[in-house]
Amino acid sequence: MIMILFMNSLSIPETASFELRDFLQRILTKNPEERLTIAGMREHPWVTSISPIQPLPTTEENCAFLVTQVTDEELKAAIKKVHNLFTVVC
Repeated sequence: MIMILFMNSLSIPETASFELRDFLQRILTKNPEERLTIAGMREHPWVTSISPIQPLPTTEENCAFLVTQVTDEELKAAIKKVHNLFTVVC
């Protein structure tokens, strides 16, 4: 995603739906002031139309069990240096 942000243009296949193209363009907007927020992503028509039967959990439900402390071992395992870029590994 970082590389896409640095590129001059984004190429999205025309076969992608209007909602998907709009979603991708808005989350990959270079200007952070114009970029879609996390709240905006959750409410975007492409996201909400994917699973109308099982909607996303509310922010409160999603954040009910926050990790309160991250150990140094967990932090070291999550971030790896790859070709001069830092990548978060899930």
